Amino acid sequence: MHEFVPTDIIVPLLIIMPISLIVFFILKLILKDSNKAALIVSIGLVLFFTYGHFYNIIKGFTILDEDIGRHRYIIIPFILGIIIPIYFIIKSKINFQNITKIVNGISIALVVMVLINITMFGITEIESYSTINYEPSDNPIELQNIHNTPDVYYIILDEYGGPESMKYLNYDNSQFYEFLKDKKFIIPEKSTSNYPMSHFSIPSSMNMEYVNYLSNILGKDSKTYLPLREMLYNSPVIKNFKSLGYDIVIFESGFVPSKNFVLVDDIICNEEEEIDSILFDTITRTSMIGYFVERHEEGKIRDRINCVFSEIKTIGDNKDEPIFAFVHMLIPHPPNVFGPNGEAVIPGNPISSEIWDEKIAYIDQVKFVNKEMVKVVEKILDEDEKSIIIIQSDHGSGFDIDWKNPDESMILQRLSILNAYYVPEISENQFYENITPVNSFRIIFNDYFDGNYKILEDRNYWNNGFTPFDFHDVTEIIDMNTKK
Repeated sequence: MHEFVPTDIIVPLLIIMPISLIVFFILKLILKDSNKAALIVSIGLVLFFTYGHFYNIIKGFTILDEDIGRHRYIIIPFILGIIIPIYFIIKSKINFQNITKIVNGISIALVVMVLINITMFGITEIESYSTINYEPSDNPIELQNIHNTPDVYYIILDEYGGPESMKYLNYDNSQFYEFLKDKKFIIPEKSTSNYPMSHFSIPSSMNMEYVNYLSNILGKDSKTYLPLREMLYNSPVIKNFKSLGYDIVIFESGFVPSKNFVLVDDIICNEEEEIDSILFDTITRTSMIGYFVERHEEGKIRDRINCVFSEIKTIGDNKDEPIFAFVHMLIPHPPNVFGPNGEAVIPGNPISSEIWDEKIAYIDQVKFVNKEMVKVVEKILDEDEKSIIIIQSDHGSGFDIDWKNPDESMILQRLSILNAYYVPEISENQFYENITPVNSFRIIFNDYFDGNYKILEDRNYWNNGFTPFDFHDVTEIIDMNTKK
C-alpha cells in the first residue's frame, strides 16, 4: 500500500471479476450446480494467483545439483492441483452447500480485513503527508543566467556501485574512470550516497535537501513512498531550471511515471500506453502467467534503455531553448537483462559463466553501461563542450546485505557511488572528495546561476524497506573507512 494509490484496485477488479463470473456461469450451466461451479472457480483463482509466491519461495532450490525451482517443475503440480480437485468435485455426490457457505464466510472476512487496512492507511498516511511543504528550507534569491545557459544532463545510473562496491565485487573499473578524467570530468572518488534506496536518494538530490524531516511528519512506522514521489515530481531543481528558461526533458525510466512530473516539456522514450496499475502488474507477476509477464517486462526494459542511450546523444540538437535532461536509467540495477556487449539476457540463463551468478551478471551490465556511456559523453561533448553533465548513481550495489543489521562492509558497498561532474565553468576544488548528491545542484546553481544556496553538511543515513522512515546516521562509519 505504500507504493500504489487506492484507485489502482479498479483495473484488476474490472478484469478479474468479469472473467471469474463468466467462468462461473458457464460451469453452472454445464454442471447444473452453482455450489460446485463456485468451488471450482475459487480453487482455480487461488492456485492461479498464488503460483508466483510459491515460485519465489522455491526458486533456486536444488536437489542433487538439479535446480528444481524452475517453472518447468513447479507448473506441473500446480496444474494437477487444479485438475484433481475439479475432477473430484464434478464426480462427487456430496452437497457442497455448507462448504460453500464456509468459504464465502472466510472470503468476506478477508475482504473486510483488507478494507480496514486500506481505511487505516488512508487515515494515518494520506492525511499526514497532505500538508507537507516540499520547498527547500533555504530558497535563494532569483537565479540569473551568467554562463549562457548550457544544456544540463543529469544522468542517474541506478545501483551503479562506486569504488567500494567494485572492490567488494573484485572488479577493476578504473578504465571507465580514466576515460571520464581524460574528458575533464571531476570525480570525487570518496563520494557516497545520502541514502541506500532510490526512493530517498533521488528525491533528496533533486530537492537539494535531506528528507529525514518526513519521519517527524509521517512517523517512523510509516511505509508510504508517495510523499517522496511528490517531492520528485515537484522538485526545486526542475522549477529552478524552468524559471531560467530551460526546456525540461524527462526520459522514461520505469521507476515513476514521467507524465507526473510538473513543468515537463518533453518526455523521451515514452512507452505505448498499457494498463497503468502497479497492483495489476504485481498480481500478474505472481500468477501462473508470471513467466510470460516477466519476459514481456524484460523486453520493455531493454527497449527503454536502448532508446535512452540512443536518444540522449542528440536530444539537444533540435531545441531552441537550453535543456535540462533528467535521465534516470534502471541499469545496472537488476533484472540483469543485458550482456557485456548489449546482448539480450534472460535472468537465470548465464552467458559469461557455466552457472548463473547475479554478481557476474551485474558486472556484465556495468561493462555494457560503460561502453554506452562512453558513446554518450563523446557525442554530447562533440556537439557542445559547454554542456554540464552529471553522471551519478543513486546508491551502490546490494549483494549479501542484511538490511536490518548491516555491518560496515555492507554499508560501504551500498553507499559507495559513481559521482562524476563535467562542469567547464567551475573549479575542481568546488567538488570536494567526499561530496554527496544533496549538494550537487546547490554548487551548480550557486556558480552558474548566481544562487546563494548554503552547502549542507554531507551526511549518510541508513534505512530499509521494513521501516523506511527510521533513519540511522552512519556518517562516522563512512568517514572512518574513506580515510583509510
